[in-house]
Amino acid sequence: LQTLQTSREAIMGHTISEIYTQHAVHTSFAAALLQSLMQVSYRQKPHTTDVLRYDIPLPDGSQEERYWRITNSPVLSPEGHVTYIVQHMADVTREYTARQEIEKSRRQFEMLALASNDIIWEWDMNKGLWRWSRNLETQFGYQRSAM
Repeated sequence: LQTLQTSREAIMGHTISEIYTQHAVHTSFAAALLQSLMQVSYRQKPHTTDVLRYDIPLPDGSQEERYWRITNSPVLSPEGHVTYIVQHMADVTREYTARQEIEKSRRQFEMLALASNDIIWEWDMNKGLWRWSRNLETQFGYQRSAM
């Protein structure tokens, strides 16, 4: 409740769909959440969503961009019926944005390598891996498999 900047009183008596669609920038959040809940109800097994964007409203009226991974887990009755669903929302904003930055850097490296006649290489010392641009083959005739 604190992370979402709301109170228990504000959400009591509302469906989960009503609560999460109030501030959802992307309607796909509510749809993915409901799909996960239905899957848990039907399969009676926990389900974890892909990373979903759900921005947090700030006191000044603006919103803070956040990314979440949600795990919904069923609580079964003695007869094996779903009586409750426990929801755990993990804020994965830092991890998500870091992965986005790494992917952006990788795309920039590839574009630079394609746009240049230079031979560009990278050495991952921790893994002992070398990464060469295609120009190694075109400039010197070496095959990647031989390196």
